[in-house]
Amino acid sequence: VEETYSTAIGSLKTKNKDLAKTAEKLEDQVDILERKLKSAHILRVQAGICNPEADQIFVETLRNLERIGDHADNIAYDIIMET
Repeated sequence: VEETYSTAIGSLKTKNKDLAKTAEKLEDQVDILERKLKSAHILRVQAGICNPEADQIFVETLRNLERIGDHADNIAYDIIMET
């Protein structure tokens, strides 16, 4: 997420469309990772490995990181669409 955000901000500062495209690709990876981490967490909770009280914190943290990635993607999209 940090790399996605930094790349998107870099594309915004420089108006570099290639950098913006890289940020979009990184955000796609963030989405994939978020789904994998959430699925693995659910399995841990079901298996009794993970403390159920940690569920909300973990899931909310994942959701917030994914949202940051989405915002970075929106920045990158705007740079790509500029004429």
